[in-house]
Amino acid sequence: MKQPKDHYVPEFYLKRWSESNADKKLLSCKYIVEKDSIQWTPRSPSGTCYERDLYGEIEEKFFKPLDNDASNVLSKLESENVVRQIKLDLGEGDHYNWATFIIGFIIRVPTKIESIENNFLEAGLDKSIARNQIPEIIKSERAIKDLRSLCWVFARVETNLELITCDNPLIFKPRNLSHPDCVIILPLSPKHFFLATRSQNLNRFPTDPRKMVKSINYEIIKNTKLRIFARTRHSIKDSYIIDHWKKSKA
Repeated sequence: MKQPKDHYVPEFYLKRWSESNADKKLLSCKYIVEKDSIQWTPRSPSGTCYERDLYGEIEEKFFKPLDNDASNVLSKLESENVVRQIKLDLGEGDHYNWATFIIGFIIRVPTKIESIENNFLEAGLDKSIARNQIPEIIKSERAIKDLRSLCWVFARVETNLELITCDNPLIFKPRNLSHPDCVIILPLSPKHFFLATRSQNLNRFPTDPRKMVKSINYEIIKNTKLRIFARTRHSIKDSYIIDHWKKSKA
């Protein structure tokens, strides 16, 4: 019997790049080093960015409710048509749920899960114990407090350029929530993104939406482990991906 698929990039999130396509698939691209070319493959959101039995029981108990709450918050944000440079005014519950979802994105990646499990194994504890601690790590009061103290922006980009995403889509630098220059960006669809930083840092970001899209897409390429995702092959040029992949991985 096959073990369940545990998505480290949530399925509801990936659907945001596929829902407007007739086949309900997004385009996955992989840079083939030997051929110096891009390989495009249509993928269903349920068929990518998962590992079997990555989280064990906490997939059903923790991650599915977490993703459902985040999806509901996102639906509310889009219905309000919030634009760039406006601080989000979410209710207490939604604000907490979205913060937990973003912290979860930092922790739920396979390399981080493996690291946590290895630390527990070195201490003589079973990896199932490590997995059961993951929700508590994600719900760290200090981390959530630091993230909630930042200025949150939900933006729609009014340009013909589209945002891409990848198998490691959370842009987080420097990787310290209490750092004065901390920036978190998560593309949310081909036309939306979330940004969190201190209000005094907001003027550092481009006001030109085309420049902002290009900047985010470059960071996404830098973050990519293996696969980049786009709505269509026309969302981004192969040459742009190849050039920036080489720069970021050099």
